[in-house]
Amino acid sequence: MDTTLLTDPSVLGAFRFTGSRFRMLDGIGIFDARLGDLFLDSEPTTPGTTWSTTITGGKVTQEKWVRTAGATNLKTIDYTYTVNKVTTEVRKVFATDGTTVVAQNTLTYSYTGNVVSGIVATRDV
Repeated sequence: MDTTLLTDPSVLGAFRFTGSRFRMLDGIGIFDARLGDLFLDSEPTTPGTTWSTTITGGKVTQEKWVRTAGATNLKTIDYTYTVNKVTTEVRKVFATDGTTVVAQNTLTYSYTGNVVSGIVATRDV
């Protein structure tokens, strides 16, 4: 059996079936689109999910999407602030059990005055 097809892709923009799933390579690295990567950068839509926010001290500290079927977590975004500016945003996508994190990205914001001057994205999971 040719096992070279069971390895992750090595060419930017390529995808490969690795024996059990499709794996893809972009400018950030290898990922499995079935495991939540799509929802790291976009928000789930209704029907099928319920969206809620948590507000603390007048600031949104969390957004949460819960699957309508089974009432399990699908995605959360947790925000932290310095004074009145968002400094980090942690995006998590959950498996169908609602607790296992299958994809996570941390966005760290920098500012020049009151204007966002940079965002660093770190893939945590």
